[in-house]
Amino acid sequence: MRLVLVASTAAVLGLLLVPATTLALLPERSAAVGQFKDWLDALAPGVDLDHVVAFALLGFVARFAQTRPRVGRTVLLLSLLGLACEGIQFFVPGRELWLSDAALNVAGAVIGYGAAAGLALAAGMVRGGPAHPTGRGARQS
Repeated sequence: MRLVLVASTAAVLGLLLVPATTLALLPERSAAVGQFKDWLDALAPGVDLDHVVAFALLGFVARFAQTRPRVGRTVLLLSLLGLACEGIQFFVPGRELWLSDAALNVAGAVIGYGAAAGLALAAGMVRGGPAHPTGRGARQS
C-alpha cells in the first residue's frame, strides 16, 4: 500500500505542478478526464474541487499505508504538502498561488483520511477490534 501512496503522491504533484498550458491539454486528450472535470465544475461552480479530490485520495491512501494510525502527523504532513504545492505553483508558468486552493488541499486531506479511518473502524481494522490485521482479537477481559 505504501507503493500506492508514493504513486498517488507523484501523480498529484505532477498534476499540481505542471504548466497550465500542459494541464489544459488533458481534457482534450482524454474524454474521461474532461467529463470528470466538467462534472466537478458543475457540482460546485467556481470551486476547484479537483484539489479536494486529489488530496482526499492522498489522505485515504495514507491511512491504509500506515501500520498504525497517526492522525495528527499524517494530516499535518499532507496539509504541509498542500501548502507547499500552492507555494511552488507561484513559480510554474501559467499557475498561480491561491490560498483558497491551499485550503481545499487541506480539506481534501482531512476528508480522505477521515473517510478511510471511518471505513477502517467500520471494518474492525483498528487496534483491539475483531478484524485487526495483526490477528489480535477483541480485548481480553
